[in-house]
Amino acid sequence: MPTIVVAAIADYVELRQKDGATNATIRRDLTTMSRVLAFARHRGIVEANAAEAFDRSMIRERREPIHAPDDLTIAVAASAIETEHPQLAALIRFLRATGMRSGEALRARWADLRGSSLTIPETKSGRIRTIELPHSALPTKSGERLFPSLPIGAADLASRWQWARRDLPPGQRFRLHDLRHAYAIAEIRAGRDIYDLSRHLGHSSVKVTEIYLGYRPTGRSEEPQKQPHSAVKRPKTRRRAIPRKKK
Repeated sequence: MPTIVVAAIADYVELRQKDGATNATIRRDLTTMSRVLAFARHRGIVEANAAEAFDRSMIRERREPIHAPDDLTIAVAASAIETEHPQLAALIRFLRATGMRSGEALRARWADLRGSSLTIPETKSGRIRTIELPHSALPTKSGERLFPSLPIGAADLASRWQWARRDLPPGQRFRLHDLRHAYAIAEIRAGRDIYDLSRHLGHSSVKVTEIYLGYRPTGRSEEPQKQPHSAVKRPKTRRRAIPRKKK
């Protein structure tokens, strides 16, 4: 029976790091490998799941710093490319106004829109969610999808945006994902409830959304609101019996 040892997994990780893969990408690779090896072990093809045994603490995910463009920068960049790339310009405004992931926006269909409510069937977490959209953010209807002339894949879209922004000043060459950050920061500054914002963004946990708490007007990071003081149950205290005096 063939055996894949932990050392082989470590060699793979080292090669991926030399190729420039991020720790987040490598961790996803290991998750896929672990699932395949778990199935192989169940079928008796391998003896052990080396990917599961590998210590992932050595490749911790590092969150990149947030670089959110301001609204004027976004508006100027969208206007600059509008003549040659009208739908891309419309998408840029849409992403800033909704906070959606670019892949979600590219797959969005008019059939999924009911009034101002858009149902997103394909999400990163795998859970369907429905969000409210400002009517002003919607593009002109011209096909089945909201943005039919744009590629449906986020990677292809990123390449198109990279080409479209080539002549823009450095400050306007933001990433499309930065528009999601800009939306979240603006909502936090406007006082939106973090749990509501987390649901809207489709985060797997409110802990993910907490990265934006530092952008509150006070400039302080705050914990999500806890239960009111009066709602906290206190343990019952037992009264100590006072012995009676003997007559």
